[in-house]
Parts: sequence; C-alpha cells; structure tokens
Amino acid sequence: MKVPVMTIREGVREVLHRAPPAEVQSEVRRRAAGALAAVPVRKIRARMVEVGRFFFLLFHVVVDEKFGVRPVPELDRLRRQVEKALEGVHPRVVLDVVFTADDYWATDEGEAPVE
Repeated sequence: MKVPVMTIREGVREVLHRAPPAEVQSEVRRRAAGALAAVPVRKIRARMVEVGRFFFLLFHVVVDEKFGVRPVPELDRLRRQVEKALEGVHPRVVLDVVFTADDYWATDEGEAPVE
C-alpha cells in the first residue's frame, strides 16, 4: 500500500503546482545569481513550480541605473547564460528571465524579494 499511496500523493502535488524542495530552490537561486554576477543587479526574484514533468522558472532581475538600455541580442545572451547555469537542475526547464528597473515587478504583496 505504501507505493500506491506515495504515487497518488505525488500526483496530487503535481496537479496542485508544487514548489520544488528548498535545497533545489537554493541551488537554482545560487546558479542564477552566479550567471548574472557581471550584471549590475539589485535583486533577483525567483518563482518556481513543478507541474508534471516540467520545471517552470521565472526570474525578475531588477537592474540598477548602470545597466542602461541594452539591445535585445545582449539580453538574450544573458538569458542563455542563466539557462546554461541551470543545466542539470531538472531535465525539462521552462525558463523566463525578465529584466526590469522597477522593484514592483520583483515582489509579491507582503513577500520579501530574493536578494
């Protein structure tokens, strides 16, 4: 009975859009910060959820005024750096990296941003 109960429990968690374990979240944040170490970042807000076989990641990267305006190909290069840094974290990562100068986009009401 243990195996079927555990399988059902995992299935319910996936349907409910569960967050990955804390150690995975920490590793993801550490790798993303490392990939963007050369960028003048004030904070990074990471949102993560596992749904089925996919691991969805959304990073709001709050940059300071030194970042300036960058061409889209450069922003894409930075996204690729983050993607490469996350290799091996999960077999099916769906990644979005959003750059902003406004803290509003990197916080949830009543929740402190990841720094």
